[in-house]
This record gives sequence, C-alpha cells and structure tokens, in this order.
Amino acid sequence: MEAGCTGLRFAVFTRSLDGPDPGAGRRPLAGSWGGSDAGVRAVLDPIEALFDREFTRYTPYPWGTRPHIAVLLRHILFAEPLAERLARLFEGISEEEAVEAVHSFRFDRTVERSDLSAVLREHLLGAAGRAAAPVR
Repeated sequence: MEAGCTGLRFAVFTRSLDGPDPGAGRRPLAGSWGGSDAGVRAVLDPIEALFDREFTRYTPYPWGTRPHIAVLLRHILFAEPLAERLARLFEGISEEEAVEAVHSFRFDRTVERSDLSAVLREHLLGAAGRAAAPVR
C-alpha cells in the first residue's frame, strides 16, 4: 500500500480478486498521479495536434490545453467505463472482504514512498527542504 496513491492501493486489492480482465488494472488509461500517459498517447496526440492547429489561442485555466485535454479524456471519458469494470470486480464478495478492502485505505497500512516524498519536499521547499528533517 502506498500513501498518496489511493487508486494504486485499490488496484492492488482488486488484482487479488478474480476479475474478467486481470491485466486491465495494469494499463493506465484513466489515472495520472504517479503514472504515465503512454497507454493513451495514441489518442491524446491527434487531439492535441488538432487543438494546436485549430485553437491556437485556446489556453484554458489553470494549466493550459494539454492538461485540459488529458483531464477530459483520462479522468472523465475513460474513467467512467473503468469505474463500471472496477465495480464488477466486487460482485459477490463477502461483507468481511468488503471491510478488508475499506481497511486497506487506513493510514496505518500505508508505506511512504521515500523517493517521491523527497521530490515533493524539494519542489515545495526548494533549498530549504534539503535542510529539513531527513526522509525516512
């Protein structure tokens, strides 16, 4: 289990269940936190190119065109059918198994990703972060 990466923790739990497509959770279509968009570049690239050509002055707040497109495609369009696929993985589980799934989100069951914490600390605090308390 990893702190700050709830979707990954959930995917780890669901991979232990017998689902219709066990490999599906390993293809990052919807999430972007700590992941890659390699699985959806073939979809994103032509849409980004179209926006570059046709909407040259379009710069949606706050991060611009590319992140805006990624949010709409990955976090909304792809996420909805993936949520239905995820729900099907829980069909027929017992109450005890459901409770265990919920408990997997408890803070005391997480493991800090030290490298990620260091990168975030450096980004947020800059040079002052290097002098802060050491990463565990």
